[in-house]
Amino acid sequence: MINSDHQLPIINKGERSEVCIAERAAIILEQTTSDGRLVSAIVGPPRSGKSTAIDALKVLLAQNREIKVQVVPMDGFHYDNAILEQLGMTQTKGAPETFDVGGLDAVLKRLIAKNQTESIAVPVFDRSSDIPFKSARLIDKKTTVLLIEGNLLLLKGGPWSYYESFTGPLPTNQMGWEVYPQGLSDFLVRTAKNITADLPLYITENGMANADVLHKGQVADAARIESAPASYA
Repeated sequence: MINSDHQLPIINKGERSEVCIAERAAIILEQTTSDGRLVSAIVGPPRSGKSTAIDALKVLLAQNREIKVQVVPMDGFHYDNAILEQLGMTQTKGAPETFDVGGLDAVLKRLIAKNQTESIAVPVFDRSSDIPFKSARLIDKKTTVLLIEGNLLLLKGGPWSYYESFTGPLPTNQMGWEVYPQGLSDFLVRTAKNITADLPLYITENGMANADVLHKGQVADAARIESAPASYA
């Protein structure tokens, strides 16, 4: 999380889920200045609560009437269905190669540039029609806090490697997502406390999200094996 005097947004990661969004909002408000744009991004797997967290964060930040908050989801940079059909990728929509990485990069650079003199249009993905609409949201030049949300910003390899310098201290899987065993523990404790009560909870996987590579009839997955004890401790 940085002011626009820098060249790229840094990713906030490796924190307890309850950490609270209120704490994050307080930190953002503390670092926000009247002469720059602060950018904060949340990265994680699909359906991990990124959009929900950002919505809650936006509500808290909006209570301060002196700042203007807007959100840029990475989903808007999906290739259009017509392009995916042309490339034979309709069945893999959402995979890294089905995003306009160059377009995302260009827009981010414009959004975090110093001395914003114009509002900037960004694309928005419409889930009901399953297509992105270009120039569907206008990021006002007076926006002081910009929230970026996406699941592939830290993916290793290819054009996504551009963002590798913004990784945190925790180990990552092949998708670039941090391996954070404490997150599973926090989730189970919160679920048992608020939802399931005395009902048993069964863990069927640890969500490592590494590809299984077969070698001589076996899968050598040292990273997954190493992470398991920490996840279930």
